[in-house]
Amino acid sequence: MDRNQIREEIIDLVARYTKVFKAAIEDDMDFYTDLAMDGVDMDTLIYDTQVKFEVDIKDEEAVMLGTVGDLVELIVEKKGEE
Repeated sequence: MDRNQIREEIIDLVARYTKVFKAAIEDDMDFYTDLAMDGVDMDTLIYDTQVKFEVDIKDEEAVMLGTVGDLVELIVEKKGEE
């Protein structure tokens, strides 16, 4: 799975928890300020991402996620480690 495929899958997941259309979601959008997600949304997004991509996201990694692009890069990095 390449970066673009990972990005599209993550945008699909993010769109489930926001009122933002998938086409409007950009890499530089902040989960909290731009997408109006809360802590519960983020926890669920992280869980769903772990299941979808079969990766483990540690708590210390999760707290560093600020934007959609941050999550994309983390998954690209983790999938590259396999």
